[in-house]
Order: sequence, then structure tokens, then C-alpha cells
Amino acid sequence: FPVTIGPEWNLRRKIESYFEEHGFHYFHDQSRKINRPGQPDIVAAMPGGITLWIETKAKEGRLSEEQKKVTLALNFIELKNTSKNKKD
Repeated sequence: FPVTIGPEWNLRRKIESYFEEHGFHYFHDQSRKINRPGQPDIVAAMPGGITLWIETKAKEGRLSEEQKKVTLALNFIELKNTSKNKKD
């Protein structure tokens, strides 16, 4: 869901602070040389085996084509897993 809190780095820092305060494991790879194009900014492990993939953008920021592809792929995985769980 969209949330606007100033510059992108500020939003990322607030998210990271929240995870740290609540003891959640998260990962933010800041290496542009190693990152795969489109990889979300933050990946977090939540209770119950839930994984969050978080892409942060400044208010005027736009997803790159690679980020759009990754978002579609992750949404497909989520829908596929949700459908599978409903059959159980």
C-alpha cells in the first residue's frame, strides 16, 4: 500500500527502524553492483513464515520495467500459494 514520507531513503530508514524495534529480521542490500535489476529494496521475515518484499519510492518515483516484472512475479507466487493453501 502506498505511504508517502519524504525522500525514499527516509522511508526505508523508518521501515528498518520499525523492524529493528520489533525484533524482525530484514535485509536491505545497498550494493547496486551486485543487486539483480528489479530486486525490492527490503526483504523481511515476519512471524508465521510470512516474507515481505518491499519496494520504496519517493512520492514522484516510478517503478522501472524490471521492478514491474519482479512485482508481477512476486504477486503471481503469492496468488499461487494462497490458492494452494485454500485447497488444503
